[in-house]
Amino acid sequence: MKRKKELITLSWEHHDGLVFAFRLQQGVKKSAPLKDMREYILHTWDTALDHHFWQEEQSLNPVLQASGAGRELLNHMLDDHEYFRREIEHFRVTKNPDRDRIKTISEKLNQHIRFEEQILFPFLEEEIALATLQKIGVFLNEHHTKPDRCWTSMFWK
Repeated sequence: MKRKKELITLSWEHHDGLVFAFRLQQGVKKSAPLKDMREYILHTWDTALDHHFWQEEQSLNPVLQASGAGRELLNHMLDDHEYFRREIEHFRVTKNPDRDRIKTISEKLNQHIRFEEQILFPFLEEEIALATLQKIGVFLNEHHTKPDRCWTSMFWK
């Protein structure tokens, strides 16, 4: 799917998020050490996902809040983000998470990214004025950080 340039940095990060989710699924299948998976999750959150969610919320919240149809999409996005924040807090305090919880996180992250790419972003591209999209693009380009590529690498084989 061709993405408008204003949203492209988020889509790049979504690709990395899908790789992360896939690697969590592989870790669950291969019975990777839970300690390693926990560290991988927390590292990815701290170096990539937390900032990605912040960028989305800062740039998209005002635009979607102003749009009747956009408010429902915004609430979906924010509910998902809140779910992941709660899960991360759980992982910070739980030294030995269970595999089912990790599997659920990977599935929900995959669903969340697909929602944004297939529903939210097309809505923005079709319904939001070009000038507003351009402002979003400027914000995202100013706040985009080069990803820490080690977060997309597996800590297990």
